[in-house]
Amino acid sequence: MSVPKQLDSALYTLVHNENVATFNQERPPQGLIDYCGGDFRGLDLRATRLEGASHALGRLSSSSSSP
Repeated sequence: MSVPKQLDSALYTLVHNENVATFNQERPPQGLIDYCGGDFRGLDLRATRLEGASHALGRLSSSSSSP
């Protein structure tokens, strides 16, 4: 398994900095967002809209609901 890394993407930076509201506004309404290999350890992504996103373990199909 490869080591997670910081990705060179404005959307990834928003997610990694836990700027969820801005990410949810700026993400494309359709299409695939490629986060393969990205470092998401320790992040709270529960309110992040991740449908259509991919990551190192496969495709994310839906986001978690807000707390």
